[in-house]
Amino acid sequence: VMLYSVSSYEAQSTFGDAAHYLKRQAGMALGGLVCMLVISRIPYGIWKRFSTPIYLLAFLLCIAVIFVGDAGNGSQRWLEIGPIRFQPSEIAKIAVIIYMAAVLSKMPKQIRDFRTIVKILIRVAPIILVIAYSNLSTAIIVAGICILMMFVASPKYAQFLGMGAAAAGFIAIYAHCHQLFEPRWVAK
Repeated sequence: VMLYSVSSYEAQSTFGDAAHYLKRQAGMALGGLVCMLVISRIPYGIWKRFSTPIYLLAFLLCIAVIFVGDAGNGSQRWLEIGPIRFQPSEIAKIAVIIYMAAVLSKMPKQIRDFRTIVKILIRVAPIILVIAYSNLSTAIIVAGICILMMFVASPKYAQFLGMGAAAAGFIAIYAHCHQLFEPRWVAK
């Protein structure tokens, strides 16, 4: 109802059909449900076996955005392959979840050690940094997913409190330095 009420005038004037965007969104939702049902039937062992190739594919797609991506709404975040236009950073979210689940399942005892957490973060840092190049908000979400998955898997919470305090300190310093070095002529 909201989509129709917001887009009906533009759809009518552009496409001659007031429900154009509503029909398109309904088709995508139906396609998503079908994909969800198919994917839910795949045994998790297969996802674990292919976690690294899925992660690498998502990483390569995110790199491709930097070089051949399409701009949309003022930022270069999209890839267009034939008739399909998508954001690789959305695929990266799922790929990181699959990859992190596979990695964490291989080392349930080692996750207690802070060095193991750092090693895991180093493994996912490349994709987070590539995403951050064009889409900082999604990179923060992907980093949060990684940290949250490690938090749930780890029995030691003190190290996460320390990491959270360090992150908050970094953000405060970044915001302060950004404010100091912002040109005075920039309108606020």
